[in-house]
Amino acid sequence: SVSVKCPKGKTAVAAEVVGQAALMGPRVEVNALARTGRRTVTTAAFNTGNPGKLTAIARCETRPRSVLTSATVPVPAATSTADGEATATAQCPPGKRIVFGGFRATRDADAPAYVVIEVTSATRANGQRWRVHAINVYSDGSGTVQALAYCGKVGRAKARTGTVALGQFKTGTAVATCPRGT
Repeated sequence: SVSVKCPKGKTAVAAEVVGQAALMGPRVEVNALARTGRRTVTTAAFNTGNPGKLTAIARCETRPRSVLTSATVPVPAATSTADGEATATAQCPPGKRIVFGGFRATRDADAPAYVVIEVTSATRANGQRWRVHAINVYSDGSGTVQALAYCGKVGRAKARTGTVALGQFKTGTAVATCPRGT
């Protein structure tokens, strides 16, 4: 895991994470992105390839302030016919909207060390919900996925998306850009 801390007087109002991956190199898979204090963002990952890098990024501002709501659901073990899957959705209280979101995916304490709960998406479902989906391809143990919604008094925001097509065993980067001035 790695953490980054905002300077005194600032709050982590958004967070990002970068896990390095390449076909013949590292394969850093992120399994946590969370604000662990008002000023600190922490991310965690596992690596199934060559040595690589994990980077935590925090946007530090004085506003908007946010409070955490979360939801945790079990991710079952895979069966002979299907992966174990689960979706956790955290909802902001009335009058508050998503400022940013995070997640945690963990294997159960009694699961073997090779069991990995993989987050496949973390998205704003609407202005008040943050949804995180995870899978488990291992039949030897289960785990949990937790959606973390940081909620505050913010206006409506329109989402922008970026998509990249990935072939088998390929890596890529998708970039979403907000309009100038936002």
